[in-house]
Amino acid sequence: MHKLLPLSADTLLMTEPSRRKSGASRRKVKRDIRADILAAAQRIVDTRGPHFATTKEIARMARCSEGSIYRYFDNKYTLFTELTGTNLPELRNFVAELPSRVGTVELDEALAELARLALAFYQQIVPFASAGITDPGLRSNQRRQLHEQGQELGGPLGLVAAVENYVAVEQAAGRIRKDATPLAVAGALLASCFSRAFIVRWLGEQAKMGFDDDQFIEHTVDVLLLGAAPKAPAGEG
Repeated sequence: MHKLLPLSADTLLMTEPSRRKSGASRRKVKRDIRADILAAAQRIVDTRGPHFATTKEIARMARCSEGSIYRYFDNKYTLFTELTGTNLPELRNFVAELPSRVGTVELDEALAELARLALAFYQQIVPFASAGITDPGLRSNQRRQLHEQGQELGGPLGLVAAVENYVAVEQAAGRIRKDATPLAVAGALLASCFSRAFIVRWLGEQAKMGFDDDQFIEHTVDVLLLGAAPKAPAGEG
């Protein structure tokens, strides 16, 4: 019969962290499964399209059971909705801070950075926006989500409204002509970015027509500011 040796203080110090580490690892695995599900869905959407991103195929790609998906998402539509927001926090934070930057950041620089973030966001959501037109289930879920978010920056209309507000502040500061319509200025910039994302996603790199994204943004902002620049007083220029 083996004699049980008392645990020393050093042994206890070694044992307890191991237990904590083991628990942390189990928690980490749960987070990883969720991340793997999202990553798998994104890969399928990017390579084959949203219609092929069934829960069965997502589970196969994520190497988990199909039931695991429903531990984290009500259905594949709520999963898609979360995917569309991956790039949104950075864009949301930037737009929210824009009014406070009036007078401290050049207008063209602010609009260029806004366009860069908007273009990245639209490039991600184009497949889901397109699928929502033909998939009643996805479209219904998207509309419900947008309705619940109201005019927050969770959806396209909220984004336009936030940029419109920023343009109005710039207008009041005299950096945009008084007779310009803030909504039209905001819409022109964001629509250009969405159009770029949609066409390139649809037709491929040749749709860039020789302009990389940075050049596209630079020229788009230049054209926008030419139209929105304050008019010179009569007799000047």
